[in-house]
Amino acid sequence: VTGVACTALDITERVAAEADRRDGAERLRLAQDAAGIGIHDYNPATGHIRWDDRVRALWGVGPDEPVTYDLFLAGLHPDDRGPTQAAVDRALDPAGDGRYSAEYRVTSRRDGVERWVVATGDVTFRDGRPVRLVGTVHDVTARKRAEAEVRASEER
Repeated sequence: VTGVACTALDITERVAAEADRRDGAERLRLAQDAAGIGIHDYNPATGHIRWDDRVRALWGVGPDEPVTYDLFLAGLHPDDRGPTQAAVDRALDPAGDGRYSAEYRVTSRRDGVERWVVATGDVTFRDGRPVRLVGTVHDVTARKRAEAEVRASEER
């Protein structure tokens, strides 16, 4: 043997950063699970929406099914479509504050169960145009049922 060449690369920082990323993702998942919150990400230019598993379950949409804005609207109770569309339009208006907040009923395509949700989000604008609406969806069905029971009890 006349020679040996070796190269070493210190990847300590990269490994630590990857561990931090995994840890952060796990903390986020645990917090979402504890709060019962799902995530939505809407591209108004294409109409494509990304939903996490929790939101997909609310609408009764499978993990491989594409999600569009039309599918989102189709899952809403007919009485809630207009007000929800108005809330989305206000959020996407560049003259507004880019905040989205709506409370509406969703009917699952899978089991037909109707649930109440509160959805929130923030719009990202680029060159005066909305390019992304990202936010949360929270199932508030139990709260709505409790409120209805209190109202019914008070009426009696």
